[in-house]
Amino acid sequence: MAFVGRFPAIVGGLPEEERCAFELQAADAAKTPELRCAERGLIPRAGAAGVWHREHQRNLHTQQRRVGSRPLSPPFLFADELRQRIAANLALHEVVALQAEGARPAAVGVVLIADDVGRACFVLTRRAAALRRHSGQWALPGGRLDAGESAVDAALREIREEIGLALPAESVLGRLDDFLSRSRHLITPFVFWAAAATELQLDAREVAAAYRVPLDELDRPQNPVRQPLLHFEFDVPGTTVYAPTAAILFQFREQALHARHVRVADEEQPYFAWR
Repeated sequence: MAFVGRFPAIVGGLPEEERCAFELQAADAAKTPELRCAERGLIPRAGAAGVWHREHQRNLHTQQRRVGSRPLSPPFLFADELRQRIAANLALHEVVALQAEGARPAAVGVVLIADDVGRACFVLTRRAAALRRHSGQWALPGGRLDAGESAVDAALREIREEIGLALPAESVLGRLDDFLSRSRHLITPFVFWAAAATELQLDAREVAAAYRVPLDELDRPQNPVRQPLLHFEFDVPGTTVYAPTAAILFQFREQALHARHVRVADEEQPYFAWR
C-alpha cells in the first residue's frame, strides 16, 4: 500500500548506510573535485548556458556569489510572492547542461505544493521496494526520458504518473544544473509550482510513499550536513537524504530561496545510491 504523508518516515538501515558513506568519504578524501568529475565522465554540453570552467569545479560546495535578486527567509508560505521570487531567482541562474557517454537521460521535479496550513512544501517520495533500481530510496518525482521526449515533458509525465499531479507547462518556474549520478543517470531537474494541487495519488508500482516536506526544513540551521557526505536531516529522527536528491535540493535552496550561486555536480553519493 502506498502512503501519503506530510513528513518522511523513519528510514530503515541507516547505520549501515552511514558506514558506507564514511567508507566512501575516506576513499575519496585525497581526490579533487576535478578528478571525481572526470571519473564520472562529466562533460559540459557545447554551447550550453553557463559553460563549466575549471575554476567552477574547485570547492564547489563553498563557492557562492550573490546574484541580482532578493533572498527569501522562513517561514515560507505558499503564496504568489514566493512563486514570483523563486522564478526571479531561477531566471538568473546560468544552467550547466552536461553530456556523458552512455548515460541514461532522466528528469526530476522539485514540486512545490501547499500543506494543510498553507506552508510551502516540496514533494519527497520513497521508491517502491519492488523496483529494480534504487528501490526504497528517497527521491524527487521523476524518471527516465522516453524516446524523442524532452526533459521537461518527461518530468511532467513522471510527476503525473507517480504522484497524480497533472501540472500544466506554465507550472515550470525554472531549471537547475544537470547531475550525473553514480548509476549513470544524467538527471535534469526542474522546479514546478503546483498551484491547484489537492491530494497526491500515488502509483504503488513505483512509489511506496510521498510526503509534503516544508521548505523551512531545508533551511534549518543544521541543514545541510557535510560529514561524511552532503545530506539533509529532516524532522523525523533517522530520516536522512543523500545525493543525488540532496545535491539537487541544496542547489534549489541556495539558488531559488537565497539567490546564491552554487555548483553541485561534484557532490559525492553513498555506495547504496550507486546501484
